[in-house]
Amino acid sequence: MDLVQQIGGRRIAAPPAGATDVADLSLARAAERYRALLEVGERNRRRAAVRGVGLFALAEPAGECAQVALESGHPQACILADVYHLHKGGSGFAGLHLLGADALQVFHMNDYPADPPRERIQ
Repeated sequence: MDLVQQIGGRRIAAPPAGATDVADLSLARAAERYRALLEVGERNRRRAAVRGVGLFALAEPAGECAQVALESGHPQACILADVYHLHKGGSGFAGLHLLGADALQVFHMNDYPADPPRERIQ
């Protein structure tokens, strides 16, 4: 967060680091860890956004990211969504309207080919 502050950034992505091979990681535990990160961010005047990374065992669908943010119980909780991971995780865009502007402040745009199919894309 110090580096983000030095370059004038206000937000950092909070992907499920360390959960790349943990299929049974509790979303409640992830929410606790996210809350701790948000508390560090408050001290540094930076906001951490849950990053839904479909390549990880955790937070594949957007709903799981929303659950982590919601269950953190922190007023600064928010989500960073992106085209690729919504596609890879199978969530699509239909549910995004349920997230208000404060919950979804950043949306990362990227592209992916039609082939390979979603299940095989890396």
